[in-house]
Order: sequence, then structure tokens, then C-alpha cells
Amino acid sequence: MIENYGVYPLLPASFSGSIGKRFRGLGWGILFLGSLILGGLLRGEDLGAQPLHCDEAVQAWRLRELWRSGQVAYDPREYHGPVLPLAAFFATQAAGYGGFNELNEEILRAVPAFFGSLLILGCLFLYAPLGRDSALWAGLWTAVSPTFVFYNRCFIHETLLVFFSFLALAAVIRYGVVIGGITSTEIASRGREAHRGEPSDQNPAQARTDDSKPVQSRWVWVLILGGALGLMHATKETCVLVATSLVIAALLCLSPQGKGFWRTVGRDAAAATLIAMGLSAAIYSQGLRNWLAVADSYRSYFHYLTRAAGAGEAAGHVGPWYYYFALLFGVHPFEGTTYTEWPVLVLAAFGVVGGLRAGRSDRYRRQIVASLATYTVILAALYSILPYKTPWCALGFLHGIILLAGVGSAALWRSEIGGLVRWPLRAILIGLFVWVAVSSWRQISPSADWSKHPLAYSPSSPDVPRLAGELMRLLPAEDTHQPQIQVICEDHDYWPLPWYFRKLNQVGWYPSVPTGPPAPVVICSPRLEAQVLEHLYSQPPPGKRALYVPFERQDDGPLSRPWELRPGVSLLVLVQWRLLEGLVGGQVGPQAHMRLQRP
Repeated sequence: MIENYGVYPLLPASFSGSIGKRFRGLGWGILFLGSLILGGLLRGEDLGAQPLHCDEAVQAWRLRELWRSGQVAYDPREYHGPVLPLAAFFATQAAGYGGFNELNEEILRAVPAFFGSLLILGCLFLYAPLGRDSALWAGLWTAVSPTFVFYNRCFIHETLLVFFSFLALAAVIRYGVVIGGITSTEIASRGREAHRGEPSDQNPAQARTDDSKPVQSRWVWVLILGGALGLMHATKETCVLVATSLVIAALLCLSPQGKGFWRTVGRDAAAATLIAMGLSAAIYSQGLRNWLAVADSYRSYFHYLTRAAGAGEAAGHVGPWYYYFALLFGVHPFEGTTYTEWPVLVLAAFGVVGGLRAGRSDRYRRQIVASLATYTVILAALYSILPYKTPWCALGFLHGIILLAGVGSAALWRSEIGGLVRWPLRAILIGLFVWVAVSSWRQISPSADWSKHPLAYSPSSPDVPRLAGELMRLLPAEDTHQPQIQVICEDHDYWPLPWYFRKLNQVGWYPSVPTGPPAPVVICSPRLEAQVLEHLYSQPPPGKRALYVPFERQDDGPLSRPWELRPGVSLLVLVQWRLLEGLVGGQVGPQAHMRLQRP
């Protein structure tokens, strides 16, 4: 007889036999597929509603190199590894785009959104080791996590790094299962017992028969581990933090089995390392064509040690040790709802306590939960200790918390507490899930102001794409050899303008006022205004000086205001009067305004 357990409590206990088993399996599959669809909708809905922020635009510009030359340069001091632009390049080509200028925000952000959806699918790796309820709840919480929904919609490296890190973590767990000698019969039995919440009363050695075979050859997981580590290294330099956490967690996951066990593990670890280094070298060298980039990928850590300490240019990214915890688990109002991740933190605590209290004979389950908890705690500690902090770095250890929350949710759902308490617990669990899902849906609304979101980090102003549209109407379409636009900002602080100006002809980018004749349109930061005006009116000889007027943004009403690069960061836009003579005739859109005032 099939017991009444798991996420299907409404089925009668008498519903047994092969039909009942198939029905339960189908129900689990439908729920898991639902989590995948929900997560895909949250990540893929209206990806172009918000402008690219600085980091996204920089990565998009690297993609421009791939479209022009078929290669992407690696800078050991900036921009991270080439996996993100390479993945975007293959995706845009597969989608049928004919050139860089045809790309848009939706296709760029579809790449991390896809990998974010794969994170949900990857929870299937936990089906056998932790039970199908834990895998289902982990997928559900990953699908609706507001932090993952927010950053899976951004064209940055972190989502890909977290996905490859999870592949490595899953490979270590499954390798530990195989090397520990667990057979397919035993793991299926433990999966059912974990599903019911019952400890195993059978010794693994007794469960083994002559016909039993390992679930998978350990070499499959060695290969997956090596590939995941190589992709991590080719994605972002912070992979070393993940690898450190992974090694310590692996030592807990592995259970020595007889003489020569550690020698076998060492040989397999060396094989995984060689696979990782080979794959990483192939990616960095662009098909073994640039070995200097391979060497730079290791030399870069000397620079990133300085950055991690918050020295030099990284000083603006220094935060206190509790920065990530206050961000994730505080309660932050946004767009009529609340952003927070405290529900998964509480459920993860239940998961750790319940997992570590598993029966003595269920030592593999205890080891896996202990490994997940160790991995998560060490990774969170490493990120917190480093002075350099950016909010998306929290995704790595937050994913570990979500996986443990899956274990805790399954334990609460199948709790053996009496019905008077069990059903309210289940109602609270469902209510928390719905609340978090609605919060995530509200934050991706096209009307939401992402610049006010707690996770927003140097967000771009909606003025940026509007300014690009106005300048495209102003400037002549024909190509010229002289710059039509000069953008002058200290420390190259003009991103994401290059992405939005990609269709404009002859744009020059300068950290200081250039020499030579000024362009018809000059954009600068306000603190350079005096130097720029001198450039406009002192450099040209008498009789060849053009009249420049401020070109500003006009909202509803008679008043105008300067264009913004980011909230609180203005841009001064000066345009030659001859380009504005057609303003009344409608050559310029209604969202721009000129002040008829000589600078």
C-alpha cells in the first residue's frame, strides 16, 4: 500500500498499486514543470523594459568585438572572462541576427534568463540524494526568488557563474554517492524513505547484491565536475571562492570506503582539474589562438586580490561585513510590495536541523545536508569578509540557502505532527510561497522603477535611450569622417551610452577635453562645462565659431531639465544651432527642449 505522504496529501491511503504510483509520479512531474514554467515567465517577461546599466553595457560592447573580429579580448584587470559574451554571440547568431547594431536588450538578457531557468531544472540532480519533495521545493523557491528573478534578467556574469557552480556542487554530491558504493536499489529505496520522512533501517552493505550496479559511473561525475570548474574559471575570477567552499564541502560529502579510497579520490580530483584547465584554456585562447590570454587568466588574481581588499578604484565598492545579510534578509518596500529573502533563510534552518537529525543509518543524507550547509556558510563568510562588495555576488551563497530551504520545506510539509498543527503549517508554507511569487512578479512590472529597487546598483536612467533616439533624429544619416558627437566624461564615466549610441555615426569618447575642432553635438559631465565651453568658443578661429545651445529633456509641462546618465548624475548636452532649426518642423521628438541662451 502506498502511504499518504509528500506533496499529495489529499490522495486516499487506499489509492495503491501501479496506477497510484504513476499518478503520484505524474503529479510530481506536473508540479516541477510548473515551477520551470513559472520561473521562465518571471525571467523572460518584457526583458527590455529597463535600460542596460553600466556593467551590462560594458559586456554588450565586448560582444561587439566578437561580431567584428570573431574574438573577444581578455583584460586581466577588468570585465571578467569571455564565457558571457561568447554565450551571447552564439545565442544571437542562432536567433538569426545579422549584425551587432541589430541586437537589442531582450536578446542580450535572454542569455542569463536561460541559465537562470536551467538552475531550476538542475534541481533534478537532488532528486535521488535528497528525495523528490526536496528537489521540487528547491525548484519552486529558485523559480520565485526575487533576487534570482532580478539578476537573472541582467546581462552580467553572476547567473552563469552560479549555474556552473551548482553543476560542480551537484557533481561532487553525486560522485560522493557513487564512490560511497550506494547502488541503484538502495538510492531508490532511500529516495522513497526521504520522501516519506522515514529513516532507513537497512545497512548499505546489506542492501548490496551481486546484481547491484552504481547509479552512474564515477567518471561521468568527474567529467561534469571538470567541465563545470573550467567554465567557472572562464566566467569570473571569483570562482576561486566557490572552489574553496566546494573542496571543504566535498571532504564532508565523501565517506571513506576501504583501503585505497583516498588514492582513488585524489586521482579523480587530478583528472577533474586537468579537464577544467584544458577547457578553460580552450575558451580563453579562443580555440588555442591566444595563449597570452590563458596566462593572463591566472595572473589576474594578483590584481583582483588588490581589488578585493577595496584598494584603488575599488574603494567605491567597499561595504561592511553584514552588507549582504542586511540586503537579502532585511525588509525593503518596493512598488507596493516587499523585497526580502527571509522566508528561505528560516526554511533553510529547518532543513539543516532536520537533515542533521536524520537516522544513524541514513548517514549519506546527513553528509549531503552537512555538505550543502558547509558550502553555503563558507561561501557566505568569504564574500562577507572581503571589503569589496557588489550585490549580485550574494547569488552564490543564496542559492545554497535556497537548496537547503527545499529540504526544510519538504520536512515541514511531511511533518508527522497532528493534523491540528500540520495543516496550518502547510497553509503558512503555501502562503509564504505565494507572497514571494507575487512580490517577484510585481518587481518586473514594466511600470516599476528599477532605480529604486533595493538590488539596483548604479542603474541607468530612462533618459539614456531617449537621448539616443533624439540624437538620431537630429544628426544626418550620411557617414562622415569627422566626429558627429563628442562624449567627454572623466574616468570614462559615460556608460551605458556606447551601447545606445551604437547606431550613430562617428562618436568620439574622451576622458578629457580633446584637441581639434568640436563636433556638432558635445556631451559632457557638468563639472567639465567650463573647459568644454572654452573648447567650443576658443579653439575655432574667428568667423568659424558655431553657436551651441543646451539641449535638454522636457517632461510634461513647460519646464525642462538636464538629461541624466544615472539618478543624480547629469549630462550636459550642447548642440549646434543649425541642427535645431528644424525643431518646429518636427524633426526633433517632443521629449527634447532647447534653451535659447548662449552658453
